[in-house]
Amino acid sequence: ILEEKMRQLRHSSVVIVPNGFDHQSFDLSPGHWQEKTPAKIIFSNLDGVKLINFRAQFFLGLSQVVEKNPQLKIDFWGDAFPEMHDLPNLVHRGSLANIEYKKAIRDEGYLFGIVPLGAEEDPDTFFFNSCKSAIKYVDYGSLGIPAIYSDCPTYRGTISHRVTGYIAQNNAQAWAQAFDEMLTSSQLRNTIRKNAFEDVHKRFTVEHISKMFLRALPQNISQG
Repeated sequence: ILEEKMRQLRHSSVVIVPNGFDHQSFDLSPGHWQEKTPAKIIFSNLDGVKLINFRAQFFLGLSQVVEKNPQLKIDFWGDAFPEMHDLPNLVHRGSLANIEYKKAIRDEGYLFGIVPLGAEEDPDTFFFNSCKSAIKYVDYGSLGIPAIYSDCPTYRGTISHRVTGYIAQNNAQAWAQAFDEMLTSSQLRNTIRKNAFEDVHKRFTVEHISKMFLRALPQNISQG
């Protein structure tokens, strides 16, 4: 969607270089993968939770999941949001610099992550949300953390449902089913964990992104 809009503005070719990660910045090996008890899930967000029409239902559904599974904890990383204090078993972990944050969540043993983002049900913010990168998928995938993602352009074009992530439409029933399947099926979590790790290492490492960036530069600059 961003590429199409940029072509309209520039009337010329456009290359979108996605966000990536430095696969050599610290140890990302599968030996760190674990699921600790009591079970915890991760929810991270900066600059406000980007949901409008599905917002109340999302937080209600999240509360109901914890009420049905009282041992389940939620670690929230990022900026505070109004509903945060009404969610049971939520711990606000604050914010860290990028590498420190990823080192920290690598060792927390999360069961899975949750990544809500507004889609077609929020027409006024749809274009903005559709231009966001899939960086949470890159981060979680590189760390072996399976996750549930909203069914929106940012993620539906990047993630294969139940293979590299769980794609849920922004409605109460779809997210309830996603929570249930991800909580009860270790096989599903492990499948997503393994496939997402392999996928992001194929498509989003610094080495791969750098090659895309060089191809985007004018030939005389990249060879100069």
